[in-house]
Amino acid sequence: MPNATNVLLLGRSAPLDQRTLATGLQSFFGRLVAGIPSPLAYGAILEASCLIKARESEVESRKRQSWVSLIIYFQEEKCILYNTETMGVHTAIFLAAIKALGIVFFLVAIPFTSKTDQVG
Repeated sequence: MPNATNVLLLGRSAPLDQRTLATGLQSFFGRLVAGIPSPLAYGAILEASCLIKARESEVESRKRQSWVSLIIYFQEEKCILYNTETMGVHTAIFLAAIKALGIVFFLVAIPFTSKTDQVG
């Protein structure tokens, strides 16, 4: 879902007959860039804040019959206690870095926008 700043920059920089395509490409690449690395980054944050890991017994894993249990079966260790303070700090740093990167991209995009509205 595009926010107002994205729509304004897109409306000023794309020609009128290409705005629909530009909106679709913006949505596609935004979801691609945000959707793939985010779970990996949050997984790394969770792993970094783990205090106690425990092995799950092989017998308990084989008793379960769902797909989730098959994934857990192949996982050697799982975390049973997290340091919530470390997790919060790492998450805040990650989100601040993402926001700062977004601001940099918007500042780079501003000179490329046209000053007049294109009516066609």
